[in-house]
Amino acid sequence: MLLFLEQCLNGLQFGLLLFLLAAGLTLVFGIMDMVNLAHGSLYMVGAYFAATFVALIDNFLIGAILALGATVLPGQTNHEWCPSLRLRSACHPRM
Repeated sequence: MLLFLEQCLNGLQFGLLLFLLAAGLTLVFGIMDMVNLAHGSLYMVGAYFAATFVALIDNFLIGAILALGATVLPGQTNHEWCPSLRLRSACHPRM
């Protein structure tokens, strides 16, 4: 019975994760009128950093905080070096 409860909670957690990713894509597409897949890449980079830091430090909380800080750098780089993603919606205004 305990295994069934754990699997139900794992399914709920995974479903909520998929919902958050889908809601982010929907909001970005609705506001900017374009599909921006960069946040999915940053999500993957952040998960990689978190797994690496947790394995090195052996503490989940500190590893998650370090991963958050380490993911800011690629995110800021993406934001600064790819202005065409931000300016594309200005080139194609809504009617």
